[in-house]
Amino acid sequence: MSITQTLTSAPAQPDRTDKVNFSGQVANYLSWESTSRGELITWTTQANALAVQVNADAVTTATSATMLDNAIAAVGAPLWVTGTTYAIGNVRLDVLNTYKPYLRLTNGDGSTHPSADAANWQLLNGSPSFKTIGGVSLLGSTDISFKTIGGVSLLGSTDIQKSLTVVSTTGAWVATSTCVEVTVIGGGGGAYFTSGTATAGGATSFIGQTVTITAPGGGAATTTSDGYSGNIGTNGDLNGRGSEGTSPNYDEGVSLLGRGGYGQGGRGARQGAGGSYAIKLYTNLVIGTSYTCTIGANGNGSDGSGRDGIKGCIIIKT
Repeated sequence: MSITQTLTSAPAQPDRTDKVNFSGQVANYLSWESTSRGELITWTTQANALAVQVNADAVTTATSATMLDNAIAAVGAPLWVTGTTYAIGNVRLDVLNTYKPYLRLTNGDGSTHPSADAANWQLLNGSPSFKTIGGVSLLGSTDISFKTIGGVSLLGSTDIQKSLTVVSTTGAWVATSTCVEVTVIGGGGGAYFTSGTATAGGATSFIGQTVTITAPGGGAATTTSDGYSGNIGTNGDLNGRGSEGTSPNYDEGVSLLGRGGYGQGGRGARQGAGGSYAIKLYTNLVIGTSYTCTIGANGNGSDGSGRDGIKGCIIIKT
């Protein structure tokens, strides 16, 4: 909105001493006065509308500044981890709510995910997430994908996400798109019950174009301690460590597919750890080319009551 109305300059005021031209001067002045009245009404209306727009823009600017601050705070934020103590102002990503960032409101810890814990965590509205842009899902079959924003292609002609593939057997996967999101999950470690020897979970890997991402398996339980996944995934845009086993219940990796085994029903039962994970967005795969997938084996439990860990897998979104 802008002011487009111009105001006509006033003529010279009538001069009573100029008896010859006085009447003409009065007529010109009255004509200007009549015209300027309409011009002034239009100018005032436009000025009021502009003031309203300026006030609205100020509110929008303040909101945008807040959204920008939130976005900056979310960049590089780590994943939320259960049981960890957080301070007011910490920002963490919640895997249960599509990796959206949450701001810690109180000092303390807890086992409730931020998306379900409004008393202690606040969603940073306006922040980017790994699964949404501007509140629009990137995962639906007809929604925008990682390759488009607002319908504009970023990477090529095959923009919309079409499928999700879960690879659970070592072998080859044939690329159907140049742009894919690959999640590798290591095998879960085995549990120890009363006898025998539990084994660790195997590593899962995906050999992409120039970059291989790997997720080590979870550690096995022993006679005296729960399993621990000491390594994290490598070469991913996101890399994580599987959860440590905790007696008397099994624990699990971040993906919920990286579960370690668990002992059942008795003192001395020890839990295996969940497999680690790595997530990477490839933008340079060659359509029709076979890429090597190695699936991490599940760790074996120590006997009939020491459960096996969950086998690793690779999740491919195209």
